[in-house]
Amino acid sequence: ADLSRIEADATPELSATREVLDRLHVYDTTLDDRRLVKEVCHLVARRAALLAGTAVAAIASHTGAVSTGCTVAIDG
Repeated sequence: ADLSRIEADATPELSATREVLDRLHVYDTTLDDRRLVKEVCHLVARRAALLAGTAVAAIASHTGAVSTGCTVAIDG
């Protein structure tokens, strides 16, 4: 939930990111600190999505669904 909240933070001062960091006892962050945290969260989320997609593709390939056609839907 924290990663999603940080990634969705569109406030000019990244105040939602500051709140998450404060709750994690990381105080007195600069805007540059919060920007860096947001970028790291984006990279982690992207890697997780790529890994999940790889697993789905492997299952589709293994079951033969790629040649017969299949639909994959992801929510969340």
